[in-house]
Amino acid sequence: MENEERLDLLANGKMSTALIKMGVPTMVGLMVSALYSIVDAYWVGKLGTIATAAVSVVYPLSTVGIMVGLLFGSGANSVVARLLGQKRYQEVREYSSTAVYSTMAMIGSLVVVMLIFVNPILRFLGTTPDCMDFAREYAIIFIIGLFFNSFNMCLNNLIVAEGNSSLSMIAMFIGGGFNLVMDPILIFNFNMGVKGAAIATLISRIISFSIYLWYALGEKSHISLDIKDVKIDTVHIVEIIKIGLPIALFQLINGISASIVNNLAGAYGESAQAALGIVNRIVFLETNILYGFFKGFSPVVGYNFGARRMDRVKEATRLSLVWATVAMTIIGGILVIFRHPVILMFNKESVDVMNIGAFALAVYGISYITYGYQIIVGNLFIAIGEARLGGMLSLGKGLWYILYLFLLERIFGITGIVFAQLATDITGTLITAIVYRRFKSGGRLELKSA
Repeated sequence: MENEERLDLLANGKMSTALIKMGVPTMVGLMVSALYSIVDAYWVGKLGTIATAAVSVVYPLSTVGIMVGLLFGSGANSVVARLLGQKRYQEVREYSSTAVYSTMAMIGSLVVVMLIFVNPILRFLGTTPDCMDFAREYAIIFIIGLFFNSFNMCLNNLIVAEGNSSLSMIAMFIGGGFNLVMDPILIFNFNMGVKGAAIATLISRIISFSIYLWYALGEKSHISLDIKDVKIDTVHIVEIIKIGLPIALFQLINGISASIVNNLAGAYGESAQAALGIVNRIVFLETNILYGFFKGFSPVVGYNFGARRMDRVKEATRLSLVWATVAMTIIGGILVIFRHPVILMFNKESVDVMNIGAFALAVYGISYITYGYQIIVGNLFIAIGEARLGGMLSLGKGLWYILYLFLLERIFGITGIVFAQLATDITGTLITAIVYRRFKSGGRLELKSA
């Protein structure tokens, strides 16, 4: 689909068709991206509980790469979608180029710092002495891959903003497919162990990076990678950061809470760490499926908000809320019903891992039923440039989770760690509903200048 045809779909296409064409490719792409961690967990699980726990401890570092990519990518996504709706193409080039080069500079600096302090970081994340050698071996390569992951995340958001979700799917699908094939080969055939899983993931991200780079340097996109278009000034940086910062901070809090879970679970043994690590990866796949599909919601809303088509903004929001609720109810039910077979795929040697993992998967399956509602409302605020509201909901949810983790673990032990997620989603849903109702009653989606 050529660029102008994609933009016409955002502006005039049937809403259900626009959401599906924007959402399905992104959903498939993010689902494949989430499979990186699932595939790693599956094959590393065959190396034993200690190896699984080591990889689980390192995994929260992925939020650093995601955080930086979203800081600039999501911020620019919202701005670019609205500018495209207003036909301001030179500004699209400026914002996209500024976002990409800012991402590269920040993640490059962070990667160097993390490599220098890898041992203290691993200890902070809750690595036990038995896991340290495995964790360090995996972490060094994994950290290098964060550079490419951030770039991919940033450019993915920009490409989706101009309606080309199919290219996003292709890039992640090809990279993820390589990871799927190479993981067992490097881990077992080449006897690399956890290092093999890290190398497979690194190469996969480089492959996706190459595809994104090829597209952005072509002539079919309004996105620019020309350093001459970079604008390091208060207007461009503030406009990107005010949208992207709340999302990035939410990812940072997610990483902090994941490390808190690892540290708290460590008191109950490596089986507890391994079990919760497996569950978090499975749930991450589930949420990526939903988030990926409704990521197509953002460019539809942003473009039409920029074009002052509030009728289409409202229609997209209403339809997406219905779809999200139905989808998460079905997915949550599947997790509850098939919790034992799912955990068994990743663990066949530890009864403790099975018991803790199956229990956690059931609780998470129930808690995530309302997650779709929270995603849609949050994305609506972000897409129309309401950074304060979107940020409040995102950051509030992360902080509530940390609070519940410490409180409920002290009262109920390992059970409290699991139920912290359910308590967080109940609280988050109630707050989101109140904020959204007040927002609508204030007439904020009526026709006005963007």
